[in-house]
Amino acid sequence: MTGEEFLNKIRSIKQITGLEWEIVGEILNADVVKVKVFADDEEFSVLMGYPKTTIDIEWIQQVSLNLLLNKIADQTGKKNPFDISSNPAEAINFAINILKGGKDHDKRTN
Repeated sequence: MTGEEFLNKIRSIKQITGLEWEIVGEILNADVVKVKVFADDEEFSVLMGYPKTTIDIEWIQQVSLNLLLNKIADQTGKKNPFDISSNPAEAINFAINILKGGKDHDKRTN
């Protein structure tokens, strides 16, 4: 999928109903980490990276995840207090919590 196709996909989403971590390999030593998105009666995954071989998240994954988090903020009216470029796990966990009905000041997931 091209960047333009991904952008159009995110823009066309009416309702994101959930996010969850999708990990290949050991939890603490993962080969691949993705975020699974549940939206409009379908699901798709957004790659976060390859933690076993690369510590930093690539800029294209940052952009993709920021688009997703911005969509969730627009949908819920709650701004994510975390910066995806400095702490992607906290940013995703906050979004998961909000979509599960958590309070915006509770930055932990259940």
